[in-house]
Amino acid sequence: MNRTDFMKELRAGIVKLPYQEAEAALEYYEEYFEEAGAENEERVLEELGDPRAIAKQIMEDFHNRETENGNEFTAKEPENSYDFSNKGYQTNNDFTSSAGSINLDDIKLQENKESRSSFKSLGSSPLVIILLVIAIPVIVPLLFGAIGVLIGIEVTIFALGIVSFVLSVAGVVCLMAGAATLGGQFMTGLFVIGIALAIFGFALIMGLVTKYANKFVNVFLLGSIKDLITNRSYGRR
Repeated sequence: MNRTDFMKELRAGIVKLPYQEAEAALEYYEEYFEEAGAENEERVLEELGDPRAIAKQIMEDFHNRETENGNEFTAKEPENSYDFSNKGYQTNNDFTSSAGSINLDDIKLQENKESRSSFKSLGSSPLVIILLVIAIPVIVPLLFGAIGVLIGIEVTIFALGIVSFVLSVAGVVCLMAGAATLGGQFMTGLFVIGIALAIFGFALIMGLVTKYANKFVNVFLLGSIKDLITNRSYGRR
């Protein structure tokens, strides 16, 4: 048995109930399945048990309630009862089933609370719009300022890379010049070679600074901004 078969048997078992009573019961079990999810359908079916037994219990409870209220219940289909598969309902009554006691007043109260919550949410929209309008003169300059800072950092890193490259070229030139001078002026050649090595060392330091600064900006700053935007977009969905 699946969910569809369960609801068909339950509907057939309570067809003699007044329309609103029957629809209240059917909607309760529909919502029960919806809240559990399709992946838990078999577990819900096992938990609820035989739909005919549930229908019988609902009929008995309704009969007992009508008897207590002094009304005579006759097992015939009322005039306003018709196919439950495509009609809505509304009721304030209680009924019980093998799955437990169901208070339909609580169900309607919950629906009213949800309606009020939706209304409040809609009512707060103008306030949110007003706050956004007020905040725009502050947010926009800050946003452009942050973008400007990021651009400035990127330009600085690029400039450091160029300096490192130029120093490397200068070191090569000095090294070649020093090597060429060793034959005629040995001390001068050694001095020039020393300068070349110093330039190479400084170029290496600048290259490392450029590398890690670029990694910091691209991975940490831009990555954090991307994650923040992604998480906020996902939260809104």
